Amino acid sequence: MAIIFSVCSNGTTHNFESKRDATNFARKISKDSYSRVYKDNGSYNSMGHFHAVESTLVAYYKDGKRQ
Repeated sequence: MAIIFSVCSNGTTHNFESKRDATNFARKISKDSYSRVYKDNGSYNSMGHFHAVESTLVAYYKDGKRQ
């Protein structure tokens, strides 16, 4: 299984290989809104798309600060 970190904010999702990159990005884009970081366990299919089997909330940021 592969692990990626997803940042969700304002209806968009960005994927990262490392937790540090994901949380730094989430903090940066949450200056005037919010963002959430999820740890996703899953696998890649033959087309290279990631399919999450399990997703866990890691952090929630609002206005650049962790809540």
